[in-house]
Amino acid sequence: MNPFEDTGGRYLVLADGEGRHSLWPEPLPVPPGWRTVHGPGPYDSCVAHVEEHWTDQRPASLAAGRAGPAGATGRMPAELLEEGAARDPAAAAVVYEDETLTHRELHARADRLARRLAARGVGPESVVAVLLPRSAELVVAMVAVLKAGGAYLPVETGYPRERVAFLLRDARPALVLTPDHPVLRDEPGKREESGERGEPAGGCPGDGPADGPGPDRSGLLPDHPAYVVYTSGSTGTPKGIVMPCRGLANLLDWHRTAMPVRPGKRTAQFTAIGFDFSVQEILAALVAGQTVVIPPDEVRTDMDAMAEWCDRQRVNELFAPTSVLDALLAAARARGSDLPALTDVYQGGEALTVDGRIRAFAAGRPAGPLRVHNIYGPAETHAATAYTLDGDPTDWPAAAPLGPALTGARCYVLDERLRPADTGELYIAGAQLARGYLGRPGLTARRFVADPHGAPGERMYRSGDLVRRDAAGELVFAGRTDDQVKIRGFRVEPGETEAALLRHPGVGRAAVVARRDVGGHRLVGYVTRSGPDPVDPADLRAHAEALLPAHQVPAVLVELDDLPLTANGKLDRAALPDPGAPGEAEPAAPAGRTPGRPHPGRTGPVRPVRRGAGHPGARPRRGLLPAGRALPARRRADRAGARPAGPAHLRPGRVPHPHAGRPRRTAGHRGAVTPAAGPARPLEGEHCALAGPLHRRTRQPLPGPRRNGRGGDRRRPLHRARPRHQRLPRGPGRGRR
Repeated sequence: MNPFEDTGGRYLVLADGEGRHSLWPEPLPVPPGWRTVHGPGPYDSCVAHVEEHWTDQRPASLAAGRAGPAGATGRMPAELLEEGAARDPAAAAVVYEDETLTHRELHARADRLARRLAARGVGPESVVAVLLPRSAELVVAMVAVLKAGGAYLPVETGYPRERVAFLLRDARPALVLTPDHPVLRDEPGKREESGERGEPAGGCPGDGPADGPGPDRSGLLPDHPAYVVYTSGSTGTPKGIVMPCRGLANLLDWHRTAMPVRPGKRTAQFTAIGFDFSVQEILAALVAGQTVVIPPDEVRTDMDAMAEWCDRQRVNELFAPTSVLDALLAAARARGSDLPALTDVYQGGEALTVDGRIRAFAAGRPAGPLRVHNIYGPAETHAATAYTLDGDPTDWPAAAPLGPALTGARCYVLDERLRPADTGELYIAGAQLARGYLGRPGLTARRFVADPHGAPGERMYRSGDLVRRDAAGELVFAGRTDDQVKIRGFRVEPGETEAALLRHPGVGRAAVVARRDVGGHRLVGYVTRSGPDPVDPADLRAHAEALLPAHQVPAVLVELDDLPLTANGKLDRAALPDPGAPGEAEPAAPAGRTPGRPHPGRTGPVRPVRRGAGHPGARPRRGLLPAGRALPARRRADRAGARPAGPAHLRPGRVPHPHAGRPRRTAGHRGAVTPAAGPARPLEGEHCALAGPLHRRTRQPLPGPRRNGRGGDRRRPLHRARPRHQRLPRGPGRGRR
């Protein structure tokens, strides 16, 4: 149980010398450098106090014009970029299709745009939205904003229109750099930069000469923001993360000194610009004097074309999550290529699992060894740890360790009382910490909390990631403390997708869960209708695609009569039916049953609405059938959440579970109270009782072989009963991942 979530206890609000706030559980001692400013009181009261009193989230030192502790480099990101360009100004810096910019040309253009931005008032604490397609001008704009002393906000041009409008309303940028976008046409008050090569359309009066030094950055301090990125939010709306110059400079300097970089190396700009991994991908390459090579969008979303492009462009470095890496390597092998120029892969956004395909690809390359760098870190720290897999791939661990902390960063594994532990939640402190969430002081105080193990007044970020130490003492990812998942490297809060589905007028209730898929996870959305008419499949998918990025749109949408509830009236996620593996189709319906009708004992009809193809590598669903037919017959009954009543809840030699036989609300009867699943047949109940211990929450039999005390396997009676009795529910954890 996390001490910073609402557990019904009492909490404090702490403040440090910079005026930053932290939620704090009352039983724990207040860390040095922090003082109590509110409480003890209920959780919601403390969060409300923070929202009311911490309106200016800037550290107090910035208001006073003082610099906080210096970063590891003592320099700003723009200075590191200029130093990288000075190593070989004539070398290629950015390549996009037929256009090549040298480092000298890149910085000349960035300086011109930076002066124009400064003339428009851009400086420290200013946010500039970069709403540009993938091109050399995108890189020019990023560098120009940093040179002007502002913070850049990357916005994907492919985002839904409403998503772009929300980001611009929430971030309130001083300027938007864009050639054109319909959102800006609808908001005439939003200032716009457009034109060729990053030049403002028509020029800006009073901007000064076209050539010369960049803007004055003497007032820029380490705690001023360098960039803002938005991630999925658990409350239904995205949240902006403000990364200060200190954190970005620390990251770039660490990468330059710790990673195998060299001038002239070619780095593919593959990751989405709105993904924080793109910051390291682009800027670290420029700081090292390398070349950023940008693939066209149509290449980036086609792994066969991407593999051919990497070969042709002689790509040396690639940043990609594991799921994309697997697909790319498979496409390359299918072409008979081992990507001979590729030497380094940076994996981030997902837990790195080294399977046979990666080992075979890395080991069988005549061109030389392949290094895989596992970069771990939430967007709130960008990167926190790194671990390099090199040498003989047969010796690589299956689950790649997280590795040691970056220079200037600290990582703690803590239990629920914030004590060091071998297994626990990972907390991150030090130079890599973001300032917090833009305009969200309450959420910032809940996630960026007082650090009891650091210097007085320091903060740490609670990641929500569970980690453990393996036999070698290395940290290994072990799961999450919440519902957050990673979809193709992107962080996704199911609550945001649920909120988008609920905005459809035909949807009454919605739930979204992540199911294990080949190569990662996929989102499955469950909805109930708000009126007598069923939800229109095409309309619901179009609605979701208009509000959400592709990685947050459910791959499968399922309509239920009602969502299953626990005895306490909460959503029972474990009882939501699993649509099954992608591409599976149900055989013909047995005689006497109408296709699509519920199986006897099922909690309600399951209607797969549609499998989408809104992301790279999505596979069309084979055999998509009408309502209720896309689930395999052998899975439909047990995965729809049906549970036998009566003896099914009995444990040999134990008293019945308190809720055994109690009427409950089911998915098949909206508003009706019915027995759990009807009377159990005697043999069915007997075998459920023999199945062994029950899961402590779902009260279903636990899977696995269990002895019955006479040398027999307790699963055998179930197998013998199968031809004569309907399939029994399988225990939790089997087939529900």
